[in-house]
Amino acid sequence: MRSRTSVWRFRLAEDTPDDQQRFCALFNSLYTRKVDHRYYRWQFFEPPFPSILAFAEAPGGELAGCYGYHLLQWNMSRRPLAWALDIMISPRFQGSGLFRRLATYASACTEKYSPVARCVMANQRASRAHTLGLGWKEVEAIPTSLADTSGTLPQEPDVEVGVLCAAGTGEIPLCSSPIPGLAAVIRSESYMTWRFRSNPWYQYDFICFGGSSRPKAYVVTKVFSDPVTYHKYGDIVDYLWSPNISPSVLLNAALTAFRSADIMQAAFWLRKEVPLDSFPCWNLRQVSPTRYFCCSVLDTEYKRLSESRSWFLSMADSEIY
Repeated sequence: MRSRTSVWRFRLAEDTPDDQQRFCALFNSLYTRKVDHRYYRWQFFEPPFPSILAFAEAPGGELAGCYGYHLLQWNMSRRPLAWALDIMISPRFQGSGLFRRLATYASACTEKYSPVARCVMANQRASRAHTLGLGWKEVEAIPTSLADTSGTLPQEPDVEVGVLCAAGTGEIPLCSSPIPGLAAVIRSESYMTWRFRSNPWYQYDFICFGGSSRPKAYVVTKVFSDPVTYHKYGDIVDYLWSPNISPSVLLNAALTAFRSADIMQAAFWLRKEVPLDSFPCWNLRQVSPTRYFCCSVLDTEYKRLSESRSWFLSMADSEIY
């Protein structure tokens, strides 16, 4: 029988060994991929932007749930986006009404930053909790595309490609121009360093186009080992392009790099207006998981954020959120 506790204590988490341990214990009880104190500190106490993590405690101090926010800089306002992440309710307290109260408390903690919208990249269950429980809008369902690297890849126009560089060495490449006309998190030097170089989970690589220090475009990749099947495949995590370098050139270069490393499959996201049959040589197909991007617009000046066509979203927005 599920516990129905009405006397919860809500507070902000702290960077202490006790809070680290309790967060990691709850996370590791729910997910196959395990975390430790390094993830906790990196995610909530080391970002180059404001972040909060709300705890809900049951009587006796048991951690009943968590709800985090990153206050992210983006390209269309000096006011941030409040991006929700690491939303967890202990199974013993699911169905007790805790989620809505915890989400309300966490959202109230972000109000001093005056965010223009709240966002979440959710699985199906979390999407329903936010849309049906909190009144957010499901903006877009984003399936994962899987490509084979073993076939004959297309010949691309002659484009200067910088060296393939690991994120842990050398300069972090910064693209000279953002995605035109689309809402996106700003890829600043501090953000890129935190996101890709300091990440405690993965080693990322960059492929740069038009030079490695100030490229016209780049693509970020990693090798991922499935925690259940242990099958290794590539993830095309992030990419930015310029008007004279198409996204297909970037994705093709990443697939070529994976093939050179004997990685036979690679996962990435395609915008929904790009049909799978646009790249027949890649043998594209859609696989799980599907992510659900949900948004609650707080300032009517930015009401177009409730439309999927307004956003640039990459896998980098999913795997940490």
